[in-house]
Amino acid sequence: MIAHFLTALFSASLQQLPTVSGQIQDSATHAPIAGVVVLDVSSRRQALSDSAGHFTLFVTLPATLRFARFGYATREVVAAAPNVDVALSPSPRTLEGVTVTALRGGWGGEGVPISQRTLSHDEIERRSFGQEVPLLLQGTPSVTSYAETGNFWGYSYTRLRGIDQSRINLTIDGIPLNDPEDQVLYFADFPDLASSLESVQVQRGVGTSSAGTASFAGSMNFETAPLTGAATSQLQIEGGSFDSKRASGEFRSGLLKNGLAFYGRMSGLQSDGYRYHSGVVGRSALVSAGYFGARDIVKVMMTAGLLHDTLSYLAVPDTALARDRRINPLRPTELDRFGEQLVSAAYTRLLSGTSSLSTTLYRISASGNYDVAIDPDLWNYHLDFVWYGLTTAYTWQRDGVRVNAGEVDEPAVVFGLGVVPQVLHRLDVFVRGRNYEMRVEIDRRDVRVPAQHTQVAMQSGAAKNRYHAPLRTSRLEFYHPLQLDIRSA
Repeated sequence: MIAHFLTALFSASLQQLPTVSGQIQDSATHAPIAGVVVLDVSSRRQALSDSAGHFTLFVTLPATLRFARFGYATREVVAAAPNVDVALSPSPRTLEGVTVTALRGGWGGEGVPISQRTLSHDEIERRSFGQEVPLLLQGTPSVTSYAETGNFWGYSYTRLRGIDQSRINLTIDGIPLNDPEDQVLYFADFPDLASSLESVQVQRGVGTSSAGTASFAGSMNFETAPLTGAATSQLQIEGGSFDSKRASGEFRSGLLKNGLAFYGRMSGLQSDGYRYHSGVVGRSALVSAGYFGARDIVKVMMTAGLLHDTLSYLAVPDTALARDRRINPLRPTELDRFGEQLVSAAYTRLLSGTSSLSTTLYRISASGNYDVAIDPDLWNYHLDFVWYGLTTAYTWQRDGVRVNAGEVDEPAVVFGLGVVPQVLHRLDVFVRGRNYEMRVEIDRRDVRVPAQHTQVAMQSGAAKNRYHAPLRTSRLEFYHPLQLDIRSA
């Protein structure tokens, strides 16, 4: 009885508010656009446009309305009258980021049904002064970070909900970054990466499924600088304590008349470090280029980093810190020299006004060496790796329903077998109503065991047939204001 009474009271209060209605059209074709999220910025009430592009929303006039739709530039309009007709412009920017949005929760940035925090470009710019990415994220809920050198450069690490970053799923433009063998990423191999980031989403706990390592702690997905932004050029020069220096140059052409766009950034930094003999010298670059057609986008991105540093990874007792907080028990001769490179090529096709298909081919490699003092000698160890991957994502969105489906071919590590190929199949379905959101996720991961390892795999229980070890997971989430979360594996 009470629930019915409150529902009736709420409905009556809405009916007393004035309504704003109108039609939403494509600015180029003048065709009606369905599935546009219309949000009243003040009250957070929202509506969806129907198949004829019409919408109706209860508001208090005047009201600022935000119109958001996949494939179109988001637009805000101040409604002072009960009728508002809006034209949205097709946006290559939304297509450019489709591989990122397929991994992120929520709908048009509103009503995200997971525990997450998204840092926009403006917030990254306010926070950033060239520090490593883990330290840039310091202050984000549930994130803690530190650097071995005691300042903001060099080897740095992050934890999410107290769990180390080998259990955090890390991606950049939808590309998995965790090493498939030990699930580690050393951000120091990409100095000044934060200067080329457009946004970062940190998902706490198990969120949307993604390529790469399992997200026991959560996930962090990074989006690089868009090609279709305004034409700009920028030069940054910094200096600070402990002989710290940094210089960075950036150029963006914007979208040219021939449909091409270019972006590039080069950075150099060095510091003596807060701890004794923990100096760092880093160099990095990120370049990207793309072609933007009416329905097609081709984008190539390359980034590389090189780091030389004096090692300082050992902790010291409190008694030693009480005497000198800058103490470093390692020798000045114990050095580290590493470089890492990432190359990717992505193709996105707008299949219709409601769907798109994107495919990305990538290569990640690294090599270097480090020293370890073992009396009376100095031992040198060499490490290198290279791996390739292919991701495919299909997105369909209409009338309050969004579907993401995809496949990822990437390396995996199976105990006793080493690195073997695997394929991840993923399906996410988001359904948004007036006052609820529902999400269904289904994953299947197939580990392809080579024929020569079949007997070992069978004995270890890693395979259910001769060549594949399938793992299936599913999850149903319903948000109303009550939350229901059902998972199976």
